[in-house]
Amino acid sequence: MRKCLFATLAIILLIIPTVSALQVSPAVKSFTLEPSAVDTYELRIINDQRIELEVSLAAQGDYAGLVTIEPSSFSLAADEGSRRATVTVTHPPENELTPGRNTIPLRVSGTNRGGQFGGAVSLIHNLHVYRAYDGVFFEGVLSAEDATSPDDPVAFVLSLVNRGEQTGRAEGHVVVAGTVPLTAEFSAVEIGPGQEGKMTAELGGLARGAYDATALLTYQDRGETVTNEYATTVTVGAPAVTMRQPIAELIAGEIAQVDVPVTVHWNRELDVNLRLELHDGETLLAQATSATVTLAPNAEGELRAFLEVPELAAGDYRLSATVQSEQELETATWLVPVAAPAAPLPVAVAQAFPLWLVLALIVLAIFAFLLWRQKDR
Repeated sequence: MRKCLFATLAIILLIIPTVSALQVSPAVKSFTLEPSAVDTYELRIINDQRIELEVSLAAQGDYAGLVTIEPSSFSLAADEGSRRATVTVTHPPENELTPGRNTIPLRVSGTNRGGQFGGAVSLIHNLHVYRAYDGVFFEGVLSAEDATSPDDPVAFVLSLVNRGEQTGRAEGHVVVAGTVPLTAEFSAVEIGPGQEGKMTAELGGLARGAYDATALLTYQDRGETVTNEYATTVTVGAPAVTMRQPIAELIAGEIAQVDVPVTVHWNRELDVNLRLELHDGETLLAQATSATVTLAPNAEGELRAFLEVPELAAGDYRLSATVQSEQELETATWLVPVAAPAAPLPVAVAQAFPLWLVLALIVLAIFAFLLWRQKDR
């Protein structure tokens, strides 16, 4: 069993250096189709782990014949950080490509010349050639810059590219989901064939929270109205919780139930726990952590922990409470009284009390007997 374990570890150690030994830059290259045009660019092959590699490059797929690579194979020495290859793509006639994006994968393979087990690695570099659509055709990506606080507006950007053969005018708006959805209009933009453009919008009035946003883009394509949807998420501020005065009776030498009322300032559920610390000046006397509970969005709740109070002199002590989620959300401190435990009855009093009771019963019995005798006379 031990030999098997060592063998497995050895194999893993041999594989790890070569898994990420090879990188390519850029990962993607894009061109817009221009029939009969020829484009060239450089592809950098990076020897991350500085090991001896035999490298080969080859185009794949239906359009592999459009690409040549020079050199298509070479050796990388252990002290050689990278090597460049020139990629040449010859644009075909328009009817040989489908409208939109046509992808030509370029496989870059490296074999470790040191002969290590598992010493081969292969990566894909994607070459995209775009053929224009008839009319107008917009592609887009929606992004948003998170707001650091509810006082700041959220900035939305819809980045567009016109993959069509005609100039188009884009209009639209963005909707942020919530109890009451909020909407902001994008600035309209006109974009020519193969050109890029941006539409921007700002939206304020959002409370703390994480939101889903949807952009609706409309444009005219040869007399027809086209609508596209794009989605993203945005956050405003960070989760927050406020605390109020704890409800507790602290008695020296006893375990106290401490309830801390809280209010959640976030539009989604929060999983939190409560950490308590009892201090005398800078000295930590006791601490406790509650179980994790789920608090409802934008609601009031209560966190509970049980604190074992040590033997202390009666007086005021500093109680700190921290609400924790993935990070600390809020910390608050209060002066709280610690009471001395109730004093027990002295032993002599406890022992004598039954004797007084017996004597009183005897006296009452004697008095009742004397009254009865006097009536008989």
